Amino acid sequence: MLGMTKPTFDMRISLGNIIAAAAFALSVAGAYYALRSDASANQQDITEIKGSISDLQQSSATKEDVKFLQSRVSGIEAYKDDTIDRMARVETKVDQVLKELQKR
Repeated sequence: MLGMTKPTFDMRISLGNIIAAAAFALSVAGAYYALRSDASANQQDITEIKGSISDLQQSSATKEDVKFLQSRVSGIEAYKDDTIDRMARVETKVDQVLKELQKR
């Protein structure tokens, strides 16, 4: 530890701090909109699969085909619910970060 100085901390905001905060905010916003588009794409898939199930039930579809599609719909709905939960957690974290930034 020869020649090392003790690190100090000051409350000044530098350009680097602003750039880092902006990059963080942009990445959070990008992640939020990516999750949101995934959720809407999943909703469209669910709608299409439910329509297919209805068509298959009216036609001479086998029970295995209907069961497969129903299990696929259940999986997609579970993923959609998980995506919505993740979006809520991201919103909560963004709110916390914004509150901390406002305090400074």
